Amino acid sequence: MMPQSNSHYDPSVGRWLSKDPIRFAAGDSNLYGYTFNDPINLIDPSGLDVTFYIVPPYHSMIGVTNPASPSGMTYGEFYPRGNDIGLTGPVPGRVNITSSYPLPKIPYNTIQTTPAQDSQVLQNMKNLRNMANEGSFGYSVTEQGGSNCFGFSSQACGGACK
Repeated sequence: MMPQSNSHYDPSVGRWLSKDPIRFAAGDSNLYGYTFNDPINLIDPSGLDVTFYIVPPYHSMIGVTNPASPSGMTYGEFYPRGNDIGLTGPVPGRVNITSSYPLPKIPYNTIQTTPAQDSQVLQNMKNLRNMANEGSFGYSVTEQGGSNCFGFSSQACGGACK
């Protein structure tokens, strides 16, 4: 048996002994698979990542591995509560945390993280959501006195992404 970072591989039977920690969020229906059965051209050093996404045309969000989530991932986004985007200063913001995201998203940066770092990112998202609900974390498209969706993603990732 060969221990890897998040699973164990048994070469005598030619398969992984534990399921992919992100389940179906990996995009593969085989929970015991590795790199879509193409280990020559693809790698998955940890099986755990934080990914930043663009949601066309101008929105950003963050996704983090979460084995407790039905999809294996948890997504976080930040946007203004109303129509005012905070051009002249912060306006009330809303943090949405969900296990699925209905709109197309394009990954633009992926950072390998440990399970402990993933937990910290999830906690950071919850903390920012609480701050937004309390009114101490406002939305500003220019980030003058507040944050925007890109700034939220960076703040949610915090020290886990360095």
